[in-house]
Amino acid sequence: MLKLTRIVLATVALSAAYAWAGEPRFEGAIFSNERRGDTNMETLPADSKKIYLTVHVEDIPNDAKLKATWFVEKAGAFNNALIASSEVTMRPQMKTATYSLDKPSIGWPPGDYKVELAIDGKVQSTVRFKVAKP
Repeated sequence: MLKLTRIVLATVALSAAYAWAGEPRFEGAIFSNERRGDTNMETLPADSKKIYLTVHVEDIPNDAKLKATWFVEKAGAFNNALIASSEVTMRPQMKTATYSLDKPSIGWPPGDYKVELAIDGKVQSTVRFKVAKP
């Protein structure tokens, strides 16, 4: 009976720990044309030299791969086109992941863009921004 009680208590403790930790996820995306921008810019100027995306991360295990894949949804002649992707590895005490994209040689075509955010290859979230007409 004592052994069964210990098993039940261990199962309850593990279940509570799992519920407390929650599912790995991205939260609170911020687009900016500044490295340390803390205010989300839903629409960015076409002359931005670089666009930054900072996302808060929650309950992501160490060594997980966090990937951002940038797309043009609709801008000029471009529709649903892949621009670039980059990946960072989760480290202990990491609370945010920051990605950036340099201005293309042709400049930023005004229009709609999106970034798919994945954890270990599985897309968890999609965030969007716009580039304004000059």
